[in-house]
Amino acid sequence: MKTLSLNFSNQKGVTIVELMIALLVGLFLCLGMLQLFISNKQSHDTITGMAKLQNNARYVSNLISREIRMSNYAGCSSMSDVTATNLVKTTDADFDGIDFLWHFGQGALFQGPAFIGYEHNGSSWIPSNSFVSYLPDLDTSSDILVSRRMSEAVAKVRKQPDANAASLFFYDRDGALGKEGNLTIEDGRIYMLSDCTANIYVFQIQSVSNGTGGTTKITISGSSDKPGNTAPKVGKEVPENAELGSFETSIFYVKVDNNNNRSLMRARVDYASNQPMLQIEELAKGIDSLQFEYGID
Repeated sequence: MKTLSLNFSNQKGVTIVELMIALLVGLFLCLGMLQLFISNKQSHDTITGMAKLQNNARYVSNLISREIRMSNYAGCSSMSDVTATNLVKTTDADFDGIDFLWHFGQGALFQGPAFIGYEHNGSSWIPSNSFVSYLPDLDTSSDILVSRRMSEAVAKVRKQPDANAASLFFYDRDGALGKEGNLTIEDGRIYMLSDCTANIYVFQIQSVSNGTGGTTKITISGSSDKPGNTAPKVGKEVPENAELGSFETSIFYVKVDNNNNRSLMRARVDYASNQPMLQIEELAKGIDSLQFEYGID
């Protein structure tokens, strides 16, 4: 039998130079892989950022386009060719500045367009207004867009006792007090009423109660909710099937913070403790500017 003999006397391992060369080669490989990872990560972040920006732009475009289309909507009437009577008080100091959200003047035609843009000329806003002081971090290099309208959800009048009555009765379709289809009727909120002919009224509801025959009864007289109304009644007979909806104003503007980060904001009416208040919400980040060119027929 033959025996295999192993002799390790000539095995001396690797030298320090060879080890350093191996480490250096490994380091270069790691650096290459790291650079590849960073490059891929940057590409991914760029693509993700562009996709997010496009989504924001699409969302903003759809939102504002829809608001523009809906501006001037007053249920079965149009704000542009009616006599508008605004009963909501504008003399309460607690609502100075923000009363623009529900006050638009009154007269033979709608005073204060339902859709209007504002731009800054370097020293002041055109047209002049007072509400800009309530918009924090407002970017003066961008335009401001204001839209007013009635909500899409409406309730229909069943009857009004007479032209001087302070109460109106509405169809109650689902049996719940103050719930008329998709519209929720609550005291303290500001609503618009269209008689479907040539008149619209804006007022703050002071009380909501059960009426006769399964209806909801609303009253605009009284002063339990602020700012309140200038008159206790609309003053004219309201026909059956006249429409009631929430009065909605949206103010779109660009906010810029101390780090020059910009966002599209929306200011509108919110309600707390049965009285209106200014609510400001962020709609989209990365909106650098808001510019409009438009005409009104």
